[in-house]
Amino acid sequence: MLSEGTSSQMPHPVTNDTAVVSHDPIDPAPVRAVAGLGLTKFLDPLRIPPVIKVAAHPKPRRLEIKMQATSAKLHSELPPTALWAYDGHFPGPTINVRRGQNLRVAWRNAISGHLPLTAVEVGLQNATPDPGRDGAEPLAAVAALPPWLVVHLHGARTGGGNDGWTENAVLPGEAQLAEYLNDQPAAALWYHDHAMAITSLNVISGLAGMYLIRDDEEDALRLPSGTHEVPLIICDRNSTPTSMASSPGSSSTSRRSCRRSRRSSCRSAGRSRSSTASSGRT
Repeated sequence: MLSEGTSSQMPHPVTNDTAVVSHDPIDPAPVRAVAGLGLTKFLDPLRIPPVIKVAAHPKPRRLEIKMQATSAKLHSELPPTALWAYDGHFPGPTINVRRGQNLRVAWRNAISGHLPLTAVEVGLQNATPDPGRDGAEPLAAVAALPPWLVVHLHGARTGGGNDGWTENAVLPGEAQLAEYLNDQPAAALWYHDHAMAITSLNVISGLAGMYLIRDDEEDALRLPSGTHEVPLIICDRNSTPTSMASSPGSSSTSRRSCRRSRRSSCRSAGRSRSSTASSGRT
């Protein structure tokens, strides 16, 4: 076992830009793909993650966030989907901090098992717009990957040792220790996994959240706040519901898939400030 904060080197088997990944069902029983999604639009309340408000203090504040396996219903008409998430929330908790407040975070890897995904390779000329894996066989190398994780605070001014470099990842039972000085103007940032060559797989698994820096200039603008300030993270996902009705008492689960491209698989959309934002629907 490596000590906390050390780097764990591992092979990088995923390099093909045409790979498709889909979330594994929670129940490993054989599944039968259901054609089409047919989900009702604007049915569910917008998912609002919890807020971690870091109180201002002359001394550094400390925070521990666990990366852990969980499940969530991504739509009320879908069964639960297996995820990796920060503190068990997808998206992860929104961290709220004042400019200049030193914050030391222990990003603890508390995940066991392998990626909640099935990855396949599909040539772009053969890919379809339909959900699923297009009949391709799973990649064994991806199925064997352990939870090798490192957190990057996207847009933050940090020293190299705290930036979440791609090869500074840690394995289960270890923690990545990072110090954020937050010495920059008010901004809507986001944190996400950053592991070398498998960033997209880990982010698709659910490892993303918002990080908001506040300052006096922003306060003076008197922008909507509280329930009227909604963090938005827009994720491109390809969901495939799977039925396990072939055996009595069996349950249903949902797979998520994403055709990887050179673009980030998940992006922060900043904050939406509106008098009606709290009633948003997805």
